[in-house]
Amino acid sequence: MFPGLPPGNNDHRFPTASKTIHNETVPTPSLPDGFTDANVYLRHLVHEGVRNHYGYLIPNNVEERIEQELSLIEQKGLADYILFIWNSMKTARESLKSCLIVDLHGRTSCCIVNYLLDITCINPIEHHLPFELFVDETANYIPNIRMDVDSDNANEFITLMEKKYGNQMAPLFFEYTKPNGQRKRKIHYDQWVIANRDISNLLPMFEVYDEKRGENVLCPIYSQRDKMKIYEKGAMIQSIMNWQPLAVLNRMLGKIKPHASNADRLRFLKEIPLDDPATMDLFRTGDTEDIYLFDAPDIREYLVYLHPDTLMDLLTLNSLHTPSNRNTPLLQEFLLRKKSGKAIHYPLPEMAEVLDETYGLLLYPEQLMLLAHKLGNLSLFDAYTLSISMGRVRRDHDVVMNHYLPKFIEGGCEKGYPKDLLEQLFTTWWQYGGFAKIFPKCSDMGLVLTNYQMAYLKAHYPKEWTEQQILTNIFRR
Repeated sequence: MFPGLPPGNNDHRFPTASKTIHNETVPTPSLPDGFTDANVYLRHLVHEGVRNHYGYLIPNNVEERIEQELSLIEQKGLADYILFIWNSMKTARESLKSCLIVDLHGRTSCCIVNYLLDITCINPIEHHLPFELFVDETANYIPNIRMDVDSDNANEFITLMEKKYGNQMAPLFFEYTKPNGQRKRKIHYDQWVIANRDISNLLPMFEVYDEKRGENVLCPIYSQRDKMKIYEKGAMIQSIMNWQPLAVLNRMLGKIKPHASNADRLRFLKEIPLDDPATMDLFRTGDTEDIYLFDAPDIREYLVYLHPDTLMDLLTLNSLHTPSNRNTPLLQEFLLRKKSGKAIHYPLPEMAEVLDETYGLLLYPEQLMLLAHKLGNLSLFDAYTLSISMGRVRRDHDVVMNHYLPKFIEGGCEKGYPKDLLEQLFTTWWQYGGFAKIFPKCSDMGLVLTNYQMAYLKAHYPKEWTEQQILTNIFRR
């Protein structure tokens, strides 16, 4: 993917050696006086974030997780990229009067460094999200951290980025063919090519008329299949997404905290309790016709039946309500187990910590990783590669049974568990494969949290919420 790298191992099944990401594509962040190394500066920022979030009494598991992540980030050469994202978000929050910008999607939330830098609002320790989903020991790629901006400030943010990075940044211009054979062209302002030098020295650029802006724009032109060529040339693709629910949140914060800075608004959102009774009552009554992910009539009926108590209840219902899952027995089993309230009996008591959040159902790859680590003493990296093999559409029976099963049994026996029980558990996971039916937990955690925050503001500030909804409907017309 990057110049100078040896041939990459895309198999992920038998990692043999640690790889370093030689990242020469990210714009080099400017360091303040007193700092000459990106890794040292990143550590400094993280420790500031620790004091802001935890004070001076840092839990041991938090301290260990931070050191683990920073060590691998330094080993992989990712400090420049994380600082680039942090600096871009910081500039937007300071330069634009009101700009709500975080990462809501994907694996960014698996990294506590991103949480402490306010890149994401998800604390991965609280939600049992392993760091190995963000970047693993053999990764030879830059993990994509999206910058999701409220739709009211998206254009201003892009303009700010263009001024800041100039000819180091350009929107992608994609050519694609529709099913009817018609060729289409479109400028993608949610995907930008970024490099640490003038892009025109790396990629062929074309002047394209942009109807949206009413002017000519210089863009690299590629088809969707040719995106990898951008990385081969020494540039990278950065995702920037404008999102309407973030705008709703931001307008509400402007009403209830008109004089607060962007940093204070973000801190307010992060401090919203996730077990607020009034907010949960709103979900339990199905009063969510104006809450983005939970506005459809059928999911509102499910909410009334489910009677959710936790954010995980909302996340799992949303995950199982996708078109590919909503009519499966898995959704019905989840609803019945939650509704019955019966105690769940596990073959080993250690399984409760991982599976209680989904009422004994193995639904997410993260749960498989943690079970393999706790019961079979597999490293979280090995557990990650196991989850990949088990979750494939064409699952790798020989790889799983011949490579990971013996390691799992050996590690479990060392911890004192019966061999027959370990074999039975592992075989059940393979045959059941429930975790392969939906996306990883981290993929929708940020989206569901944003909807929960919207519901919280609706429950506690009903007057301001109604005013905001009236204005939103006017804008839509």
